[in-house]
Amino acid sequence: MKRVKFLLLAMASLLMFSCNEKADILQPVSSDIDGPLSDYFVVVVKDYKPVGNRVNIEFQRVKEGMFNPQITAEFLDAKGHVIGTSVMDLESDEAEMRFLLANKVGESSTLGFKFDEGKPVQVRFSSRLIEKRPGDDE
Repeated sequence: MKRVKFLLLAMASLLMFSCNEKADILQPVSSDIDGPLSDYFVVVVKDYKPVGNRVNIEFQRVKEGMFNPQITAEFLDAKGHVIGTSVMDLESDEAEMRFLLANKVGESSTLGFKFDEGKPVQVRFSSRLIEKRPGDDE
């Protein structure tokens, strides 16, 4: 009888551990990026594991071109509500964005997005082009 109880306890612990691991996975809503970046990049849809309050998401280039984009990540809870946002652009995240923009068609690289609170389970992306300000170099 003790063996059966031990075996049941071990199985329950394993089940709880595996369910808890799944809760720490973040998935893109889709490969699409709303806005002008959608013509040039897609999100690689797979399971992403956040580390602390940061997650690295992989983007793949599908067409040449695109200059000075801003990418917004919206982090969603299990009910689909936005619980946080993170914005990346050339001005504040120059090294990562320049690396991404240097990719050739078919190549991919990651961008790191931060979220402040909660445990998001999904992320969706939107984009826009940043206008050059007067006095910016060409």
